[in-house]
Amino acid sequence: MVNLGQRVDWPMYVGGEPRESDSTTPVLDPATESVVALVPCAVRQDALDALARAERGASIGEELPAWRRMEILRRATDQLESELESVARLVATESSKTIREARKETRRCVDTLRLSAEEARRLGGEVIHFDQSPGSEHRVGYWDRGPVGIITAITPFNDPLNLVAHKVGPAVAMGNAVIVKPSDKTPLSALKLAQILYESGLPGDMLSVLTGPSSAIGDPLVQDPRVRMVSFTGGLKTGETIARQAGLKKIAWSLGRIRRSSFWRMRTWMRRRGQRCRAASGRLAKIASAFSAFLFKTLCMTKFANGWWR
Repeated sequence: MVNLGQRVDWPMYVGGEPRESDSTTPVLDPATESVVALVPCAVRQDALDALARAERGASIGEELPAWRRMEILRRATDQLESELESVARLVATESSKTIREARKETRRCVDTLRLSAEEARRLGGEVIHFDQSPGSEHRVGYWDRGPVGIITAITPFNDPLNLVAHKVGPAVAMGNAVIVKPSDKTPLSALKLAQILYESGLPGDMLSVLTGPSSAIGDPLVQDPRVRMVSFTGGLKTGETIARQAGLKKIAWSLGRIRRSSFWRMRTWMRRRGQRCRAASGRLAKIASAFSAFLFKTLCMTKFANGWWR
């Protein structure tokens, strides 16, 4: 269970082991701007330690049979579902979401883990017959899928639980080791998901979660040649920086854009302050003289009050 009645200091995780730091960063409740938790500020050595543990985790994951990976993810699914309300309140407390939105995200996270478990059984390959050319009548080739190795997963604040699951769930299903760097505004959801996965039997070396600002740890997590893939969801400028620094490795990203929205789409667009990868967008088709009425009607449809997301 998640205790939201008082401030709780959370550790980060390096290879499944909780770790403190000499310095911490606060996690704020956007409704009250009060400090709800303190998390460690990871330093470069923490990132290097996480990479060393991830090397072992990648070897463990490569040998972990599909049925075992499925079992871990199913257990995590069941545990998250049993704690859905308390986890949803954690998401709402550290983020800009209403409790209704937070419950929806937590339910989607349950689905993400469940689907990841099912996909672990379907990670096969293909046999290719080479008899399209004369002289190759009895030749065949085949390919198979295998884990990438070490994946750095960098996640934003707007979906602090499910976007972590979108990166970690499929990675675990395939047997990869993952180092998660969540947003320093919303790290608690990622830490909670990591706890659930460890308790569900995931080998600790297969997952690390490093908290705090990215300035001290971003370079090794992106540039180190042991990292074979970077999965990033966030802003365009940061994505461009990662692309320049990553070198020869796989990169998967979702880069946010803010566009002007039409009147009829503005209400959807304004949810989570417009920070939604599926936010409705379009061109504003109102003339300047109608802008005051447009703004008034929009604000009337949106609840603004202290603590409105509860």
